[in-house]
Amino acid sequence: MGKTKKRAEAAAKVALLDHLQKRKRLSAHSVVASELLIARQTVRADIVHVARKVAAYEIKTASDSLVRLSRQMDAYAAVFDEVWVVAATRHLDRVAAEAPATAGIYELAGQVNAPSIKLHRAARKSDSVAASSLLDALPVDAILSLMRAGGVRNPPRLRRDATDLALSLPLQHIRTHFRSFLLARYGHSSAQFQAAIATRGIAVRDLELLRAWEPLVRKTDDSQGSAITRGEGYGSTFGPVPDDIKALLAA
Repeated sequence: MGKTKKRAEAAAKVALLDHLQKRKRLSAHSVVASELLIARQTVRADIVHVARKVAAYEIKTASDSLVRLSRQMDAYAAVFDEVWVVAATRHLDRVAAEAPATAGIYELAGQVNAPSIKLHRAARKSDSVAASSLLDALPVDAILSLMRAGGVRNPPRLRRDATDLALSLPLQHIRTHFRSFLLARYGHSSAQFQAAIATRGIAVRDLELLRAWEPLVRKTDDSQGSAITRGEGYGSTFGPVPDDIKALLAA
């Protein structure tokens, strides 16, 4: 991605977060994540906001292509309670035609490096959330934790086997666990973000905080269920933690 395109995307994220902040959507009881990987790490959600609902936002600046939009929307709608597209004015007609009817649309209006956010279409609850897609968005340790919470003793350790077994659990149970997982993993970084912007506006540099995640481990005492707790690393399914993220967590 070129520097100009990166600056435009960062400015769009700042504008969106500022919009959510002014409307009291961001709080100590919610978390925000940037560039969250789903669909077995093949799709990246630009901004995810977790409160009572889990909402995802896909950014499409004027320099972005819409070639991947349909695939991204299908992946988002299968995982998140609400799906939004934050699109430059030039993309609005095509986004409205291609995005699911339940997807909300915000317009990126004004200057590229300092856009404003305008509501074009309100989002409705996704009717496409699928258990398999939620599980594909979780690391294997979180899937094992989910099954223990569902009363499964000694679940299989291989991801494929664990996922097959977890699919027998109720969808709402999986949705609740996915939300709890995000709250636990991104709670610390979101608190840092909230502290950073408490006395000033949101800046591009603050976005790095939202890429950080809190290392987690499950309790080893199965009798205690599957509460998600802080600790040394939530499994290696998603690969090693980048050095810049380690530095943020250590700060």
